Amino acid sequence: MIKQSGKEKRIPDEAYGSRASLNANLVAVNRRLVIDLFKQKRRCGAIAGVDAAQCYDRIVHSLSILLCQKEGAPMSSLLMMFGTIQCMTYFIRTTFGDSKGSYGGHKDIPFQGTCQGNGASPAIWLLISIYLILLMKEEGHVSNIRSPMSGIVLTLVGFIFVDDTDLVIIGEKTEDKTEIYTRLQESINYWNGILRVSGGALKPEKCYWYFARFLWINGKWRLSDEVPPPITIKDDNGRANNIEFKQPSEATKAVGVWQDLNGSSTKQVTELISTVRKIHSEMSKSPLPRHLVWIGLRQAIWKSIEHVLPATNMSRNEAKILAKELYRPLLPKLGCNRNFPLLLRYSPPFLLGLGLHNPYIEQ
Repeated sequence: MIKQSGKEKRIPDEAYGSRASLNANLVAVNRRLVIDLFKQKRRCGAIAGVDAAQCYDRIVHSLSILLCQKEGAPMSSLLMMFGTIQCMTYFIRTTFGDSKGSYGGHKDIPFQGTCQGNGASPAIWLLISIYLILLMKEEGHVSNIRSPMSGIVLTLVGFIFVDDTDLVIIGEKTEDKTEIYTRLQESINYWNGILRVSGGALKPEKCYWYFARFLWINGKWRLSDEVPPPITIKDDNGRANNIEFKQPSEATKAVGVWQDLNGSSTKQVTELISTVRKIHSEMSKSPLPRHLVWIGLRQAIWKSIEHVLPATNMSRNEAKILAKELYRPLLPKLGCNRNFPLLLRYSPPFLLGLGLHNPYIEQ
């Protein structure tokens, strides 16, 4: 179903999750590019992280069946899957055995959701996300980015990776900060409303927003840290809740990468160093053979660092500190002198090097 939608190019570019050709790194990179765009154009803008709560467990069956049918799924398969979920009887399994009591079965109001672990859940949520994005575009809750060379206009709602959603507002030349604020609030309200149609909801405590406003002092600009009026989200009870406003220097973690509005990677480097130190501490408790340390470095330790590098802009000094924290305690475990020359440390084996990765170059 999703493969066919992809072939026919019916999946918007904003949907990244549950697609074979895309990954979370692209979301982090594109967030970084949008932040850079704010600063290049010197225009007001905003980014709101509005994450859905329990996305798979709140999917409404009736809407899912209609959307799946529209994409060509057979009715018999849909009735079999959703009928089973609605009539399931649930027990709690512990180390002491299964519970005698249960809940579920045939009810007047059946269970909804598609269940965690169901192979169809990612595809169904992606399908719902597609139509949520199309509705946002139809209502005009978009930002337009024009290529300076080709003149092609990119219409952007934001970035959606499963339940992690970033709504993006990029101001036009004639818009001031008040208009940007109003556009963001209306965009969040509409997204929250159509998300509820699918059974989903936003979790105010998981949401946040950035507001890019520029102050000019003696011909030089900087991002304003003035606190704007609050942005609100309605919860399940209809109450308006303020969501957290983030200063430009405050980093947030999205799709595994720490980013702030200033474009700094300081917080990300600090987190990486903390992770590396924990790994070294655990490895010192139970020594491993050298060949296993090499495997662990290439397949586990470095992979946890490599994931965030495309979306970072570490300085040479920050990368040097990270490399020192990573390799200096590890080199003896790899069977190498801890003072191995830097030039050979990053050179390939056929040039008599160790073939290790340089974080500054890899990013």
